[in-house]
Amino acid sequence: MWGRKCYGQLGTGSISEQQAVPQPLSLRLPDGQTPARVHMGAEHGLLRTTAGEIYTWGWNEHGNCGNNSTENVCSA
Repeated sequence: MWGRKCYGQLGTGSISEQQAVPQPLSLRLPDGQTPARVHMGAEHGLLRTTAGEIYTWGWNEHGNCGNNSTENVCSA
Protein backbone atom coordinates (compact mmCIF):
# COMPACT_ATOMS: atom_id res chain seq x y z
CA MET A 1 0.00 0.00 0.00
CA TRP A 2 1.22 3.53 -0.69
CA GLY A 3 -0.18 7.04 -0.93
CA ARG A 4 -1.85 9.42 1.45
CA LYS A 5 -2.48 8.00 4.92
CA CYS A 6 -3.57 10.92 7.09
CA TYR A 7 -6.72 9.01 8.12
CA GLY A 8 -5.20 5.51 8.28
CA GLN A 9 -6.48 4.72 4.80
CA LEU A 10 -3.47 2.53 3.92
CA GLY A 11 -4.05 0.12 6.81
CA THR A 12 -0.37 0.15 7.81
CA GLY A 13 -1.11 0.79 11.50
CA SER A 14 -0.07 4.45 11.55
CA ILE A 15 -1.07 7.91 10.37
CA SER A 16 1.11 10.38 8.45
CA GLU A 17 0.66 12.65 5.47
CA GLN A 18 2.14 10.41 2.76
CA GLN A 19 3.81 7.07 2.20
CA ALA A 20 5.78 7.04 -1.06
CA VAL A 21 7.36 3.60 -0.61
CA PRO A 22 4.95 0.63 -0.70
CA GLN A 23 4.27 -0.88 2.74
CA PRO A 24 2.47 -4.13 3.63
CA LEU A 25 -1.11 -3.96 4.87
CA SER A 26 -1.13 -4.48 8.64
CA LEU A 27 -3.33 -7.59 8.78
CA ARG A 28 -3.01 -11.05 10.27
CA LEU A 29 -5.60 -13.49 8.99
CA PRO A 30 -6.63 -16.57 10.98
CA ASP A 31 -5.01 -19.85 9.91
CA GLY A 32 -6.46 -21.22 6.70
CA GLN A 33 -7.91 -17.89 5.52
CA THR A 34 -6.52 -16.01 2.55
CA PRO A 35 -7.60 -12.78 0.86
CA ALA A 36 -10.29 -13.31 -1.75
CA ARG A 37 -11.04 -9.68 -2.72
CA VAL A 38 -9.70 -6.24 -1.88
CA HIS A 39 -11.82 -3.17 -2.54
CA MET A 40 -10.40 0.33 -2.21
CA GLY A 41 -12.50 3.44 -1.79
CA ALA A 42 -11.22 7.01 -1.95
CA GLU A 43 -10.24 7.00 1.74
CA HIS A 44 -10.83 3.45 3.02
CA GLY A 45 -10.31 -0.19 2.12
CA LEU A 46 -12.12 -3.50 2.57
CA LEU A 47 -10.83 -7.05 2.34
CA ARG A 48 -12.94 -10.21 2.14
CA THR A 49 -11.32 -13.54 2.95
CA THR A 50 -11.99 -16.91 1.37
CA ALA A 51 -14.00 -17.74 4.52
CA GLY A 52 -16.20 -14.65 4.08
CA GLU A 53 -14.68 -12.57 6.90
CA ILE A 54 -14.59 -8.81 6.22
CA TYR A 55 -11.79 -6.46 7.34
CA THR A 56 -11.96 -2.68 6.92
CA TRP A 57 -9.63 0.28 7.51
CA GLY A 58 -9.25 3.98 6.77
CA TRP A 59 -11.21 7.19 7.04
CA ASN A 60 -14.37 6.35 8.93
CA GLU A 61 -15.94 9.80 9.32
CA HIS A 62 -19.26 8.62 7.88
CA GLY A 63 -19.06 5.03 9.13
CA ASN A 64 -17.42 3.91 5.84
CA CYS A 65 -15.70 0.98 7.64
CA GLY A 66 -19.01 -0.52 8.79
CA ASN A 67 -17.85 -1.04 12.39
CA ASN A 68 -20.62 0.94 14.14
CA SER A 69 -18.19 3.82 14.80
CA THR A 70 -16.90 6.99 13.18
CA GLU A 71 -13.34 6.70 14.53
CA ASN A 72 -10.64 6.26 11.88
CA VAL A 73 -9.23 2.72 11.57
CA CYS A 74 -5.44 2.61 11.06
CA SER A 75 -5.08 -1.15 10.62
CA ALA A 76 -7.35 -3.85 9.31
